[in-house]
Amino acid sequence: KRNAYFKNRGIDTKYYYSFQLPQYLRDELPADKNSPILDIGCGFGQMLLRLREAGYSSLKGIDIGHESVNLCQEAGLDVDLISSIQEFAAQNQGRYKLILMSHVLEHIPKDQTIETLVSIRSMLAPGGSFIVMVPNAQSNTGVYWMYEDFTHHLLFTAGSLLYVLQSAGFERI
Repeated sequence: KRNAYFKNRGIDTKYYYSFQLPQYLRDELPADKNSPILDIGCGFGQMLLRLREAGYSSLKGIDIGHESVNLCQEAGLDVDLISSIQEFAAQNQGRYKLILMSHVLEHIPKDQTIETLVSIRSMLAPGGSFIVMVPNAQSNTGVYWMYEDFTHHLLFTAGSLLYVLQSAGFERI
């Protein structure tokens, strides 16, 4: 059961459905509700569901987990099972006004991090934005989160996240 991430961690899907969009994210959403938005590593679709409720109509999610994709599709979300972000990006160059990646980057092996971010940047439409959220390695619980989730490859400080984003060609960080 190596592909049963949420089941193996004992995470109940109901926990995710109480999710609310944080204010910092609401402040960054496109004004145009038809703007194409991609959620990378969408999990159970909690972000996509809240965006849909907020009136956004061009939503796409991608994930590597069968259990996540199945649940999202059952909820009527447009979510694809992918094998890699790079392969998906090759088919979606310049497409998205906003790309979200919440607590996924730390699951990518260190030697693939910058390459993955370059692929993500390639999917942004002109003037598009990328919002990435990761556990804070500088917090009091940073080390805990590194080891609490066995699938974490690395954590980021403010400086290391800035470094990898700049190395991948992102500007206005």
